[in-house]
Amino acid sequence: MNHARIIALLLIVFASHDMAAQMVMGGSSPDPSALLDLQSTGKGLLPPRMTTAQRNAIALPATGLIVYNTDEGGLQINLGTPSAPSWRRLAVSETLTTLGTPLATLPGGTFSMGCTSGDPGCQSNESPVRSVTLSAFQIGESEVTQAQWLSVVGGANPAYFASPLCPQCPVEQVSWYDAAVFCNRLSEAQGLTPCYYSDAGYTQVYGKSGSTWSLPNTGTLYWNPTAKGYRLPTEAEWEYAARGGSATDLYSGSSTPTNVGWHDANSGSTTKAAKGLFPNGYGLYDMSGNVWEWCWDWYATNYPSSAETNPSGPSTGSNRVQRGGAWNSTSQLCRVAYRLDATPAYRFRSIGFRLARTL
Repeated sequence: MNHARIIALLLIVFASHDMAAQMVMGGSSPDPSALLDLQSTGKGLLPPRMTTAQRNAIALPATGLIVYNTDEGGLQINLGTPSAPSWRRLAVSETLTTLGTPLATLPGGTFSMGCTSGDPGCQSNESPVRSVTLSAFQIGESEVTQAQWLSVVGGANPAYFASPLCPQCPVEQVSWYDAAVFCNRLSEAQGLTPCYYSDAGYTQVYGKSGSTWSLPNTGTLYWNPTAKGYRLPTEAEWEYAARGGSATDLYSGSSTPTNVGWHDANSGSTTKAAKGLFPNGYGLYDMSGNVWEWCWDWYATNYPSSAETNPSGPSTGSNRVQRGGAWNSTSQLCRVAYRLDATPAYRFRSIGFRLARTL
């Protein structure tokens, strides 16, 4: 049966029924919640298959439209709008309604941190290159999304690009302090020991007074390194993760920025849904572009010259480190070696964060 006959049959069926009526194929009792219930124990549902060019040629694709991209070998869903589509690949571990941000476990190892000789964009604060050894740790596969922020913190969406049509876009306009409170709240919600405290004895959880949470956006934080809750990655962990096991990729997963990162040349001047481009070798997305990411470390203008193990940056400072570039950055700023800094209370529409955990 060709497509025209199938469409004609469906039109006849719907014309003879109430538009809210249910249909079942392959059975006789549709699920009460389904408008169309396909039932089979021997066959599956085959979505439309097309190349990237064919997908991009779809006129005004609906939000939620799903296709199978033969170029990229996976299902994709439009999390943007018909006039501004944002195609995002669905990972095997995800469902259509739960687009979470799981943590990837990275093996420990030694790498060269800093701008290597093969990178033509090296800046003075990306040196000297030195050997860094890290223990195994976990880090978010993508940046924390607006949906995640609202589910943990609640209240108003702080994002400049807040939109009910893009809950999987990264949350932004959050400070380093805000990110620390999010980590603590998520840790307690999952029964984990929070990492960040207002006192050196680790008795007062930062952002919490009694049973009430707030976003103080000021103060001195103390990191309990034995805590297994959520935290921000150190700068060394961030760069190790962003490199994805490659010693030559200039960006996180490629030496071509548009393959892996949303920046000023391809973002359309806005953030994009998480995991919309290719991951790096560790299966991590958006570590080049989309939004800048806070790291734990105080910023220093140069790295130490000697080898280090599990470094966490200077003991004091005025600004905290940001890494990765953003939707409004040039591609050069999205390189894995590039470093930026800002006061920890700073909130801006191009700054977000991703989670990490100590194993």
